[in-house]
Amino acid sequence: MLCIATAGEDCAAHSGSALVVEVSANATPDLSDILAHCTLFNSLSRADCELIAAGCEVRTIKTGALLLAEGDIGDEMYVLIDGVLEAFKQAKGEEVILQRHQEPGASMGEMSLLKSDDEIRRRASVRSIGDSHVLVMPKATFLHAMQLSPAIEEHMKVVHHRQTEQLSLVERSVMYRALALFDQESGWSREEHFEPGEVIVEKGDPPSAVYVVRSGTVKRCRMEDGEEIIVSMLHAGQTFGGLAVLKDRPHTAAAIAATAVDFGSAVDRVVSSGPEPAVVPNVVGLSQDSAETAIIKAGLTVGTVAREFSESIPVDETLREAFAEDWLDLALTGGEDYELLFTAPQPVMDRVAGALDVPVSIIGEIVAGPPEVTV
Repeated sequence: MLCIATAGEDCAAHSGSALVVEVSANATPDLSDILAHCTLFNSLSRADCELIAAGCEVRTIKTGALLLAEGDIGDEMYVLIDGVLEAFKQAKGEEVILQRHQEPGASMGEMSLLKSDDEIRRRASVRSIGDSHVLVMPKATFLHAMQLSPAIEEHMKVVHHRQTEQLSLVERSVMYRALALFDQESGWSREEHFEPGEVIVEKGDPPSAVYVVRSGTVKRCRMEDGEEIIVSMLHAGQTFGGLAVLKDRPHTAAAIAATAVDFGSAVDRVVSSGPEPAVVPNVVGLSQDSAETAIIKAGLTVGTVAREFSESIPVDETLREAFAEDWLDLALTGGEDYELLFTAPQPVMDRVAGALDVPVSIIGEIVAGPPEVTV
Protein backbone atom coordinates (compact mmCIF):
# COMPACT_ATOMS: atom_id res chain seq x y z
CA MET A 1 0.00 0.00 0.00
CA LEU A 2 0.91 3.47 -0.34
CA CYS A 3 1.85 5.76 2.42
CA ILE A 4 2.65 8.23 -0.21
CA ALA A 5 5.36 9.52 -2.08
CA THR A 6 8.90 8.57 -2.81
CA ALA A 7 10.50 9.53 -6.06
CA GLY A 8 9.90 9.67 -9.73
CA GLU A 9 12.10 8.21 -12.47
CA ASP A 10 15.02 10.48 -12.06
CA CYS A 11 14.13 11.32 -8.56
CA ALA A 12 14.48 8.49 -6.08
CA ALA A 13 16.83 9.20 -3.25
CA HIS A 14 19.34 6.45 -2.64
CA SER A 15 21.38 7.80 0.23
CA GLY A 16 23.74 5.57 2.09
CA SER A 17 25.44 5.97 5.46
CA ALA A 18 25.63 9.41 7.05
CA LEU A 19 27.87 11.82 5.20
CA VAL A 20 28.44 15.47 5.96
CA VAL A 21 30.11 17.49 3.22
CA GLU A 22 31.04 21.16 3.35
CA VAL A 23 31.82 22.91 0.10
CA SER A 24 33.57 26.26 0.08
CA ALA A 25 35.11 28.37 -2.61
CA ASN A 26 38.57 27.27 -1.53
CA ALA A 27 37.97 23.54 -1.11
CA THR A 28 37.10 20.75 -3.53
CA PRO A 29 35.14 17.86 -1.99
CA ASP A 30 36.56 14.34 -2.17
CA LEU A 31 34.37 12.93 -4.95
CA SER A 32 35.51 9.35 -4.34
CA ASP A 33 34.33 9.63 -0.74
CA ILE A 34 30.96 10.97 -1.91
CA LEU A 35 30.59 7.97 -4.25
CA ALA A 36 31.55 5.57 -1.48
CA HIS A 37 28.69 6.93 0.67
CA CYS A 38 26.11 6.71 -2.13
CA THR A 39 23.98 3.55 -1.97
CA LEU A 40 24.03 3.24 -5.75
CA PHE A 41 27.83 3.00 -5.81
CA ASN A 42 28.69 1.45 -2.44
CA SER A 43 29.48 -1.88 -4.13
CA LEU A 44 32.53 -0.29 -5.76
CA SER A 45 35.91 -0.75 -4.17
CA ARG A 46 37.78 2.29 -2.90
CA ALA A 47 40.10 2.13 -5.88
CA ASP A 48 37.15 1.91 -8.28
CA CYS A 49 35.52 4.90 -6.58
CA GLU A 50 38.68 6.92 -7.16
CA LEU A 51 38.79 5.78 -10.79
CA ILE A 52 35.17 6.78 -11.43
CA ALA A 53 35.52 10.05 -9.48
CA ALA A 54 38.29 11.10 -11.85
CA GLY A 55 35.66 11.31 -14.62
CA CYS A 56 33.25 13.43 -12.57
CA GLU A 57 32.95 17.10 -11.69
CA VAL A 58 31.22 19.35 -9.16
CA ARG A 59 28.42 21.64 -10.31
CA THR A 60 26.60 24.42 -8.43
CA ILE A 61 22.84 24.65 -8.94
CA LYS A 62 21.48 28.08 -8.03
CA THR A 63 18.24 28.67 -6.15
CA GLY A 64 15.24 27.80 -8.33
CA ALA A 65 17.35 26.53 -11.22
CA LEU A 66 16.59 23.19 -12.88
CA LEU A 67 19.12 20.40 -12.55
CA LEU A 68 17.22 18.34 -15.10
CA ALA A 69 13.95 18.80 -16.97
CA GLU A 70 11.15 16.37 -17.73
CA GLY A 71 11.32 15.32 -21.39
CA ASP A 72 15.05 16.02 -21.83
CA ILE A 73 17.37 13.32 -23.12
CA GLY A 74 19.63 12.04 -20.32
CA ASP A 75 23.39 12.18 -20.80
CA GLU A 76 24.56 12.43 -17.18
CA MET A 77 23.49 11.54 -13.63
CA TYR A 78 23.97 13.29 -10.31
CA VAL A 79 24.81 12.68 -6.66
CA LEU A 80 23.87 15.32 -4.09
CA ILE A 81 26.80 16.80 -2.19
CA ASP A 82 24.92 19.43 -0.20
CA GLY A 83 21.75 21.53 -0.44
CA VAL A 84 18.16 20.52 -1.20
CA LEU A 85 16.77 19.28 -4.52
CA GLU A 86 13.08 18.86 -5.30
CA ALA A 87 11.78 16.34 -7.83
CA PHE A 88 8.47 17.16 -9.48
CA LYS A 89 6.32 16.24 -12.45
CA GLN A 90 3.45 17.67 -14.47
CA ALA A 91 0.35 15.44 -14.37
CA LYS A 92 -3.14 16.32 -15.58
CA GLY A 93 -2.25 20.01 -15.57
CA GLU A 94 -0.93 19.92 -12.00
CA GLU A 95 2.59 20.11 -10.64
CA VAL A 96 3.11 17.11 -8.37
CA ILE A 97 6.01 17.13 -5.92
CA LEU A 98 7.53 13.65 -5.91
CA GLN A 99 10.30 14.01 -3.35
CA ARG A 100 12.79 16.32 -1.74
CA HIS A 101 16.41 15.17 -1.64
CA GLN A 102 18.44 16.65 1.18
CA GLU A 103 20.65 13.80 2.35
CA PRO A 104 24.19 13.88 0.89
CA GLY A 105 24.66 10.83 -1.31
CA ALA A 106 21.16 10.88 -2.87
CA SER A 107 21.39 9.95 -6.56
CA MET A 108 19.13 11.02 -9.41
CA GLY A 109 19.02 10.98 -13.19
CA GLU A 110 20.57 7.54 -13.60
CA MET A 111 17.48 5.84 -15.02
CA SER A 112 17.77 7.74 -18.29
CA LEU A 113 21.24 6.24 -18.73
CA LEU A 114 20.18 2.60 -18.38
CA LYS A 115 19.77 1.93 -22.08
CA SER A 116 21.95 2.83 -25.02
CA ASP A 117 18.99 4.38 -26.88
CA ASP A 118 19.65 8.11 -27.27
CA GLU A 119 15.91 8.84 -27.04
CA ILE A 120 15.45 7.80 -23.40
CA ARG A 121 13.99 10.93 -21.85
CA ARG A 122 13.69 12.23 -18.30
CA ARG A 123 10.36 11.35 -16.69
CA ALA A 124 10.49 14.12 -14.06
CA SER A 125 12.20 17.43 -13.34
CA VAL A 126 14.51 18.38 -10.46
CA ARG A 127 15.11 21.92 -9.20
CA SER A 128 17.25 23.39 -6.46
CA ILE A 129 15.75 24.79 -3.25
CA GLY A 130 18.51 27.18 -2.28
CA ASP A 131 22.00 26.79 -3.73
CA SER A 132 23.05 23.13 -4.04
CA HIS A 133 26.17 21.27 -5.12
CA VAL A 134 26.10 17.99 -7.02
CA LEU A 135 28.59 15.48 -8.34
CA VAL A 136 28.04 15.21 -12.11
CA MET A 137 28.79 11.86 -13.75
CA PRO A 138 28.72 11.64 -17.59
CA LYS A 139 26.94 8.70 -19.21
CA ALA A 140 30.20 7.04 -20.38
CA THR A 141 31.64 7.17 -16.86
CA PHE A 142 28.42 5.77 -15.40
CA LEU A 143 28.41 2.85 -17.86
CA HIS A 144 32.04 2.17 -16.89
CA ALA A 145 31.00 2.02 -13.23
CA MET A 146 28.30 -0.52 -14.12
CA GLN A 147 30.94 -2.68 -15.81
CA LEU A 148 33.07 -2.55 -12.66
CA SER A 149 30.15 -3.63 -10.44
CA PRO A 150 27.11 -5.55 -11.78
CA ALA A 151 25.43 -4.86 -8.41
CA ILE A 152 24.76 -1.30 -9.61
CA GLU A 153 22.43 -2.51 -12.35
CA GLU A 154 20.65 -4.91 -9.97
CA HIS A 155 20.06 -2.08 -7.51
CA MET A 156 18.72 0.11 -10.30
CA LYS A 157 16.22 -2.55 -11.41
CA VAL A 158 14.65 -2.50 -7.96
CA VAL A 159 14.58 1.28 -7.85
CA HIS A 160 13.23 1.49 -11.40
CA HIS A 161 10.29 -0.76 -10.48
CA ARG A 162 9.34 1.47 -7.56
CA GLN A 163 9.70 4.66 -9.57
CA THR A 164 7.56 3.28 -12.38
CA GLU A 165 4.89 2.35 -9.82
CA GLN A 166 4.84 5.85 -8.41
CA LEU A 167 4.72 7.61 -11.75
CA SER A 168 1.88 5.34 -12.82
CA LEU A 169 -0.06 6.33 -9.70
CA VAL A 170 0.64 10.00 -10.33
CA GLU A 171 -0.83 9.64 -13.83
CA ARG A 172 -4.00 7.71 -12.94
CA SER A 173 -4.86 8.42 -9.30
CA VAL A 174 -6.44 11.77 -8.46
CA MET A 175 -6.19 10.96 -4.75
CA TYR A 176 -2.47 10.24 -5.04
CA ARG A 177 -1.83 13.53 -6.82
CA ALA A 178 -3.89 15.47 -4.31
CA LEU A 179 -2.10 13.94 -1.34
CA ALA A 180 1.32 14.35 -2.91
CA LEU A 181 0.74 18.10 -3.18
CA PHE A 182 0.69 18.23 0.63
CA ASP A 183 3.81 16.13 1.09
CA GLN A 184 6.41 18.65 0.00
CA GLU A 185 8.13 18.45 3.36
CA SER A 186 8.08 14.61 3.24
CA GLY A 187 6.87 14.44 6.81
CA TRP A 188 3.26 13.36 6.83
CA SER A 189 3.37 9.99 5.12
CA ARG A 190 5.10 6.66 5.51
CA GLU A 191 5.47 3.41 3.61
CA GLU A 192 4.08 0.12 4.87
CA HIS A 193 4.09 -3.45 3.59
CA PHE A 194 1.64 -6.26 4.38
CA GLU A 195 1.87 -9.93 3.47
CA PRO A 196 -1.18 -11.85 2.15
CA GLY A 197 -3.70 -12.41 4.93
CA GLU A 198 -2.34 -9.71 7.23
CA VAL A 199 -4.95 -7.46 8.83
CA ILE A 200 -4.40 -3.78 8.10
CA VAL A 201 -7.33 -2.50 10.14
CA GLU A 202 -10.12 -4.31 11.99
CA LYS A 203 -13.77 -3.38 11.83
CA GLY A 204 -14.36 -1.02 14.75
CA ASP A 205 -10.78 0.26 14.90
CA PRO A 206 -10.56 4.03 15.50
CA PRO A 207 -9.51 6.14 12.49
CA SER A 208 -5.81 6.92 12.41
CA ALA A 209 -4.76 7.24 8.76
CA VAL A 210 -5.84 7.34 5.13
CA TYR A 211 -4.33 4.49 3.12
CA VAL A 212 -3.41 4.67 -0.57
CA VAL A 213 -2.59 1.36 -2.25
CA ARG A 214 0.69 1.46 -4.15
CA SER A 215 0.61 -2.16 -5.28
CA GLY A 216 -1.35 -5.30 -4.54
CA THR A 217 -4.99 -5.88 -3.58
CA VAL A 218 -6.83 -5.07 -0.35
CA LYS A 219 -10.05 -6.80 0.70
CA ARG A 220 -12.60 -4.77 2.66
CA CYS A 221 -14.93 -7.12 4.50
CA ARG A 222 -16.98 -7.70 7.62
CA MET A 223 -18.69 -10.63 9.31
CA GLU A 224 -22.48 -11.02 9.23
CA ASP A 225 -23.99 -13.98 11.10
CA GLY A 226 -20.67 -15.80 10.99
CA GLU A 227 -20.27 -15.29 7.25
CA GLU A 228 -17.65 -13.08 5.61
CA ILE A 229 -19.19 -10.37 3.43
CA ILE A 230 -16.78 -8.74 0.98
CA VAL A 231 -17.58 -5.04 0.67
CA SER A 232 -14.94 -4.17 -1.95
CA MET A 233 -11.60 -5.13 -3.45
CA LEU A 234 -9.14 -2.24 -3.73
CA HIS A 235 -6.23 -2.04 -6.17
CA ALA A 236 -3.30 0.28 -6.94
CA GLY A 237 -4.26 3.95 -6.70
CA GLN A 238 -7.39 3.34 -4.62
CA THR A 239 -7.79 4.44 -1.01
CA PHE A 240 -9.63 3.66 2.19
CA GLY A 241 -9.91 5.20 5.63
CA GLY A 242 -10.72 8.69 4.42
CA LEU A 243 -14.39 8.63 5.43
CA ALA A 244 -13.55 7.28 8.89
CA VAL A 245 -11.01 10.07 9.39
CA LEU A 246 -13.32 12.81 8.11
CA LYS A 247 -16.28 11.69 10.21
CA ASP A 248 -14.11 10.62 13.16
CA ARG A 249 -15.86 7.28 13.35
CA PRO A 250 -14.59 3.69 13.65
CA HIS A 251 -13.87 1.67 10.52
CA THR A 252 -17.08 0.01 9.31
CA ALA A 253 -15.21 -2.87 7.67
CA ALA A 254 -11.92 -4.67 8.09
CA ALA A 255 -9.09 -4.22 5.58
CA ILE A 256 -7.04 -7.34 4.84
CA ALA A 257 -4.16 -7.82 2.39
CA ALA A 258 -5.52 -10.15 -0.30
CA THR A 259 -2.07 -10.20 -1.91
CA ALA A 260 1.26 -8.72 -0.87
CA VAL A 261 0.42 -5.03 -0.48
CA ASP A 262 2.49 -1.87 -0.37
CA PHE A 263 1.09 1.40 0.86
CA GLY A 264 2.97 4.35 -0.54
CA SER A 265 0.84 6.47 1.63
CA ALA A 266 -0.49 5.78 4.99
CA VAL A 267 -1.34 9.39 5.65
CA ASP A 268 -1.56 10.04 9.35
CA ARG A 269 -4.43 12.11 10.71
CA VAL A 270 -3.23 15.41 12.15
CA VAL A 271 -5.41 17.80 14.14
CA SER A 272 -5.64 21.15 12.38
CA SER A 273 -4.11 24.19 14.08
CA GLY A 274 -6.61 26.42 12.30
CA PRO A 275 -9.98 27.77 13.54
CA GLU A 276 -12.11 25.57 15.76
CA PRO A 277 -14.52 23.47 13.68
CA ALA A 278 -18.18 24.50 13.73
CA VAL A 279 -20.80 22.09 15.03
CA VAL A 280 -23.12 21.21 12.15
CA PRO A 281 -26.57 20.02 13.19
CA ASN A 282 -27.80 16.60 12.10
CA VAL A 283 -30.45 17.28 9.45
CA VAL A 284 -30.83 13.73 8.17
CA GLY A 285 -34.50 12.97 7.54
CA LEU A 286 -35.64 16.60 7.75
CA SER A 287 -37.41 18.46 4.98
CA GLN A 288 -35.32 21.04 3.14
CA ASP A 289 -37.08 23.93 4.93
CA SER A 290 -36.53 22.35 8.36
CA ALA A 291 -32.92 21.52 7.52
CA GLU A 292 -32.21 25.09 6.40
CA THR A 293 -33.80 26.47 9.58
CA ALA A 294 -31.62 24.20 11.74
CA ILE A 295 -28.48 25.22 9.84
CA ILE A 296 -29.26 28.95 10.20
CA LYS A 297 -29.97 28.55 13.95
CA ALA A 298 -26.54 26.95 14.32
CA GLY A 299 -24.94 30.15 12.99
CA LEU A 300 -24.19 28.76 9.54
CA THR A 301 -25.18 30.02 6.11
CA VAL A 302 -27.02 27.81 3.63
CA GLY A 303 -25.28 27.72 0.26
CA THR A 304 -25.91 25.71 -2.90
CA VAL A 305 -28.10 22.68 -2.26
CA ALA A 306 -27.47 19.33 -3.94
CA ARG A 307 -30.28 16.80 -3.71
CA GLU A 308 -29.62 13.09 -4.13
CA PHE A 309 -32.55 10.81 -4.87
CA SER A 310 -31.65 7.78 -2.79
CA GLU A 311 -33.92 5.31 -4.51
CA SER A 312 -32.61 6.33 -7.95
CA ILE A 313 -28.99 5.44 -7.19
CA PRO A 314 -28.13 2.25 -9.10
CA VAL A 315 -27.13 -0.31 -6.46
CA ASP A 316 -26.67 -4.01 -7.08
CA GLU A 317 -29.42 -6.13 -5.55
CA THR A 318 -26.80 -8.29 -3.84
CA LEU A 319 -25.61 -5.26 -1.86
CA ARG A 320 -29.18 -4.29 -0.98
CA GLU A 321 -29.90 -7.80 0.31
CA ALA A 322 -26.61 -8.26 2.16
CA PHE A 323 -26.86 -4.89 3.91
CA ALA A 324 -30.57 -4.26 4.25
CA GLU A 325 -30.02 -1.38 6.70
CA ASP A 326 -26.72 0.04 5.45
CA TRP A 327 -26.77 -0.35 1.66
CA LEU A 328 -27.65 3.29 1.02
CA ASP A 329 -24.90 4.58 3.35
CA LEU A 330 -22.39 2.28 1.65
CA ALA A 331 -23.50 3.43 -1.79
CA LEU A 332 -23.37 7.12 -0.89
CA THR A 333 -20.15 7.13 1.11
CA GLY A 334 -18.20 4.12 -0.15
CA GLY A 335 -17.03 5.74 -3.40
CA GLU A 336 -18.85 5.92 -6.74
CA ASP A 337 -18.30 3.23 -9.34
CA TYR A 338 -20.08 4.70 -12.36
CA GLU A 339 -18.66 4.68 -15.86
CA LEU A 340 -19.64 8.36 -16.14
CA LEU A 341 -21.01 10.79 -13.56
CA PHE A 342 -22.01 14.30 -14.65
CA THR A 343 -24.44 17.19 -14.21
CA ALA A 344 -26.41 18.91 -16.97
CA PRO A 345 -29.67 20.85 -17.49
CA GLN A 346 -32.79 18.68 -17.48
CA PRO A 347 -33.42 18.91 -21.27
CA VAL A 348 -29.86 17.73 -21.94
CA MET A 349 -30.27 14.85 -19.50
CA ASP A 350 -33.49 13.80 -21.25
CA ARG A 351 -31.80 13.80 -24.66
CA VAL A 352 -28.78 11.88 -23.40
CA ALA A 353 -30.93 9.25 -21.69
CA GLY A 354 -32.95 8.76 -24.88
CA ALA A 355 -29.92 8.54 -27.16
CA LEU A 356 -27.87 5.98 -25.25
CA ASP A 357 -28.23 2.21 -25.26
CA VAL A 358 -26.97 1.92 -21.68
CA PRO A 359 -28.89 2.54 -18.44
CA VAL A 360 -28.87 6.17 -17.27
CA SER A 361 -29.96 7.02 -13.73
CA ILE A 362 -30.75 10.57 -12.62
CA ILE A 363 -29.63 10.52 -9.00
CA GLY A 364 -29.99 14.14 -7.90
CA GLU A 365 -30.23 17.81 -8.75
CA ILE A 366 -28.42 21.06 -7.98
CA VAL A 367 -30.59 23.84 -6.52
CA ALA A 368 -29.62 27.47 -7.08
CA GLY A 369 -28.19 29.30 -4.09
CA PRO A 370 -25.14 31.20 -2.83
CA PRO A 371 -21.91 29.76 -4.31
CA GLU A 372 -20.44 28.72 -0.98
CA VAL A 373 -21.15 27.78 2.60
CA THR A 374 -19.68 30.20 5.14
CA VAL A 375 -19.16 29.70 8.86
